[in-house]
Amino acid sequence: GFVMLCLPPSTMAGTDAIGYFNSYLTVYNSNVCTYASFAIHEVGHNLDLHHASDTLFTPRNNAEYADQVGYMGFSYANAHVPQMCFNAAKSYQLGWYSSKTYTCTPSQCNPCQVDLGGIVSFQDANVDWVLMKIEDTSIGDDYYVTYNNAIGINQGTQEGANRVIINTQAREGLERDFSYLVGLLNAGEAETFTSFNSVPSSEITVEVLSIANGVASVQVSTPGGDCVVPTSGPTSGPTSAPTSGPTLAPTVGPEEPQVGGDPHFVTWTKEHYEFHGQCDLVMVKDPNFANGLGLNVHVRTKLVRFWSYIKNVAIRIGNDVLEIQGSSLVNNDEATAAAYWINYEYQGELDSSSSLSGFPISYHASSLSKSIYEIDLDSVYPNAKIIIKIYKEFVRVKLHGGKNAYGNTVGLLGDYETGKTFGRDGITVLSDFAQLGNEWQVLPGSEPKLFHALEEPQFPEKCLEPENPQGERRRRRLAESNISLEEAQAACSDQLADPLAVQDCIYDILATQDLDMVFSF
Repeated sequence: GFVMLCLPPSTMAGTDAIGYFNSYLTVYNSNVCTYASFAIHEVGHNLDLHHASDTLFTPRNNAEYADQVGYMGFSYANAHVPQMCFNAAKSYQLGWYSSKTYTCTPSQCNPCQVDLGGIVSFQDANVDWVLMKIEDTSIGDDYYVTYNNAIGINQGTQEGANRVIINTQAREGLERDFSYLVGLLNAGEAETFTSFNSVPSSEITVEVLSIANGVASVQVSTPGGDCVVPTSGPTSGPTSAPTSGPTLAPTVGPEEPQVGGDPHFVTWTKEHYEFHGQCDLVMVKDPNFANGLGLNVHVRTKLVRFWSYIKNVAIRIGNDVLEIQGSSLVNNDEATAAAYWINYEYQGELDSSSSLSGFPISYHASSLSKSIYEIDLDSVYPNAKIIIKIYKEFVRVKLHGGKNAYGNTVGLLGDYETGKTFGRDGITVLSDFAQLGNEWQVLPGSEPKLFHALEEPQFPEKCLEPENPQGERRRRRLAESNISLEEAQAACSDQLADPLAVQDCIYDILATQDLDMVFSF
């Protein structure tokens, strides 16, 4: 519970009220404790919320408090009014509306469009979303969007009534950061932001398409360039002679479609996103692969409080199945080698003659915690292969090759031609990646059983979500890191060329406090 301490007049010098971060205690001077907005503001500090600032109408006195959309701005000397809510950034930080929060990771090939009801509509079954987070997957600040519907418990909002509100806030507020009001939009209006670093143009535009019947239709796009979908084709020069086996050093070549680490998903058009649920997932499948043999690649994720990682991968071609699990630690951090199953046989024979329905399997390890498996598809698809990299418990799966090999696949990597992340119906585009992940949970009857053993959850149980859906960056708090951001940047930049891969690598190093995580890429 919370304790409000009301002191006699003039006891507190120079302030009306104090709320302590991550605490139960708020203290008030005289009758200030009878003012509703003061009480809610200070209890907000107890909940680790910092002030709501305003960048739109500067200069202003007390700009630190100048966002008057919600309670973390100014407070008012009245016992019962104004009635309002917290702004978009603070509402996201609290996690109260996570089941109706839409996460947008915009790209030039995949703009986001969502219909937002107001916070007051959270319990309305006809309203799907009340908050949108626009996620900057670089180390930039995210944006938070809501429709400030001025009815009911929010009828007294002091700024931006019945308009679309845009806030920005660093680190999801987890380091007690201020939020900043950066947009107040009516229907037909738009705001462009020029420091969104995870898209090539560094620009995003938030446009309000319409506001009607308590719902705002909002689109987020990247106006700085055209959508270019890369295509595969033969190279003009000679190909390299085959090597005797895979090498363990990370390369600086172009990013390949893959899943691994945090986990980070890289689609066919090189877009990056994260999904933190724990379950079995369809990375790709194609029943017509290799003249009808069929291809299924499933990954199994493991939840670690606020985030997850790829724990196992199972690959079926034809009737043969290879499953690989990351290495583990026993006996005071002594590593054990990665485990594998061939056609459900634990540590079955794996040598130069091993294959998966005729496609050769090779294996090389430089240590118990570092290994690479390759499935060579060259006999049907020249220069194509599936690469599985193991670093400690982390599994990464890369699909090397072009349209001939993977052009008809469906699953979490999206459509090969357009990069659109379709649902199972092949029509609906799912830009909310939490929804996308749940859509591609392995379904009995639709997908074969590939893993040697079942682990919870299995459909119809849904994927397990992190303890705090807004906590995926909590692990990245630099104040708790023994490895600095600069050290992580240097390690990743030395080995990786793709800027988004570098950012994924930095996050994983800061999460694990292990510079060698760069190997997993």
